[in-house]
Amino acid sequence: MVVNFNVAFFRDDEFVCRRPQIAREYLSYMFWVDAVGVIPFGDIAHFVADQLGASSETMLVLSLLQLSRLIRLYRIKKLFQELRNNLCVNLLTFTLLRNFLVVVVACHVQACIMYFLARAQHFGKDTWLGPFLYKSESSFERYVTSLYWSITTFCTVGYGDFRPTNPVEKIFGSIFMLINIVVAAWIIGSMTLLMLTGDNKTREYRESLEILDQYGYMHKFDQILMNKLKKQLKLEFHNREVSDDMVLRYFPSAVRRKILRQLYYEHLAKTDLMEGVRPQFVDAFLASCSVEIFGAGEEIVDRGSILSDLFLLVGGIAEVTTSAQAIGDLEQLSIYSQRTPTESTLQAGDFIGEIGFFTDSPQLHSVLSVTVCKTLTMPRSTYKMLAQDHPGSIGKILQNLLAKVEHASMQARLPKSVEALRIGSNLGYAGGSYQSLEDIDENHTMLSDNGLATESLTVVKDLVQMHMNRNLDDETTRLLFAASRGDTRTIHMMCSHGFDPNNHDYDRRTALMVSSMKGNVDV
Repeated sequence: MVVNFNVAFFRDDEFVCRRPQIAREYLSYMFWVDAVGVIPFGDIAHFVADQLGASSETMLVLSLLQLSRLIRLYRIKKLFQELRNNLCVNLLTFTLLRNFLVVVVACHVQACIMYFLARAQHFGKDTWLGPFLYKSESSFERYVTSLYWSITTFCTVGYGDFRPTNPVEKIFGSIFMLINIVVAAWIIGSMTLLMLTGDNKTREYRESLEILDQYGYMHKFDQILMNKLKKQLKLEFHNREVSDDMVLRYFPSAVRRKILRQLYYEHLAKTDLMEGVRPQFVDAFLASCSVEIFGAGEEIVDRGSILSDLFLLVGGIAEVTTSAQAIGDLEQLSIYSQRTPTESTLQAGDFIGEIGFFTDSPQLHSVLSVTVCKTLTMPRSTYKMLAQDHPGSIGKILQNLLAKVEHASMQARLPKSVEALRIGSNLGYAGGSYQSLEDIDENHTMLSDNGLATESLTVVKDLVQMHMNRNLDDETTRLLFAASRGDTRTIHMMCSHGFDPNNHDYDRRTALMVSSMKGNVDV
């Protein structure tokens, strides 16, 4: 009780640690509950009755006051709550131990009360215990007999060897049986709920498999496709409970941003596209992305499709397919085509399909997952909202993308022999000796591939540049329109996110000029 005067508590989501407030809170209710459980009312009553010369029957009735000590059992409830939320304790073991202790306490209390009823009537022949007692039996043996009756009654065994005989015992016996029904139902319910938790997951997974089989049979999917779908479904079920969305949904946005930054900022820092962007944009980018998991051998990006999502690989290994059979004449349009076979592998920290996503153009290559891959996925609609809120960072990303394409164009493949550039005759004289027709054809093919690669990368660079100009024009128009309306809030937001206020439109008008013409002195 003394310790409770120094224990802080929560009240209306406020942590109270001042001693006067703690004392008032404790004295308002729980102090009196603890007092009833601590004060030895039975011993006090026996002492007073003995001083007054009370009879033995009166002393026996006063001994019931010792039951007030059972009030202290509420502390065990708090202990059970702490153990239930402790991950170091197995939930099944805790549930079995808790239920066992509840049964033991309930049977013990019932046994003591029934023993008291028989003792109050001096273990006469009209009591449930009297006909079976022997003079040599000790108090412990009588307690064991009472506990045996209580357990058989609780378990609804009903051997019939012990049963209430007088009205008082029958009344208490009926009350005990009704209480036992409630306690047994609670125990069975808690165990059933614990067992069914795993069964529900299995049942949901099996039902999903059955629906997938019916769907595949209805649409006549081949076996290879069905196996891929089943693997992806299994992967989704195994990782769903530990996904970021499931775990972080219980925490406020500030905590979620902090955790997401700790998880994925390292991967973002590796990318060239995110170089120079503001930290506010990084937080908004992470908060807007969802986590997707692809099984091994799955196609993350399909060639020729217009991407509606941007993927950032944060786990696993993916491969860019660059075979001519798979990609056709547009093979060289991908900046990844300039990589060696080992460099066509994407790892954690690489964006997937960034050129097609930012330029709204068809995807120029396919990307397959080599291992189980984890990606941060951002929809295009979310990207457009971020572009409005962070125009400066989006412009920086497009500049980094253009620099990446230009670097790829400078690293285009050259012929193995510089002498191939000197081909000018039918036979091709190089290094003082004539080459064979096969060598000439190989050199011509290499030059043709180099020309196509350089030309194709120039097309990609023009696409990125065009998208950058269009994005700059849109944001400049937005800034000028805000200046014409005197919308200082939008102007301040765009400038604070890195957008240059000196950008001008096709008439070379800046925001300051437009606001001056409109008389918006606040701007």
